[in-house]
Amino acid sequence: MALLLNMRKLLPAVICTLAAVSLARADGEKESVLFDDSEVVTKELPSWFKASFLDLQEDLAEAVEGGKQGLMLVFDTEGCAYCKAFLKHTLNDPMIQADVRANFDVVSLDMFSDVEVIDFSGRTLPAKEFSTDEGATVSPTVVFYGADGAVLF
Repeated sequence: MALLLNMRKLLPAVICTLAAVSLARADGEKESVLFDDSEVVTKELPSWFKASFLDLQEDLAEAVEGGKQGLMLVFDTEGCAYCKAFLKHTLNDPMIQADVRANFDVVSLDMFSDVEVIDFSGRTLPAKEFSTDEGATVSPTVVFYGADGAVLF
């Protein structure tokens, strides 16, 4: 229980810090990152993201059965340059990736989709409605859920 409480407090700070560090070169110089959000991009998820039928109760149960603390849900959308940058510069960082993969299964959800999602309470609703209910109004938004389906951070 103490580990879970410490994770609640520390993981967001660790991920943000590691994201900033991942943009730095080994020699300590800042990497110049050119960012062009005018390009239409396609969503290419890492192979370690969970293939999901968007039954979040089932996804969470599988994560917990696999020894994970919960589920990390990435609310994104097709064509999102910021989502692509998040995947490339943050979740591609070996330290961040190792920490996330050790503690959470990861599911991607297109926040503007009409595809049906079964939420943690068993309610079936469109992904765009679930995203709004969860406070995901921009992409990417990342939400961590604990073993009980409650938002950790």
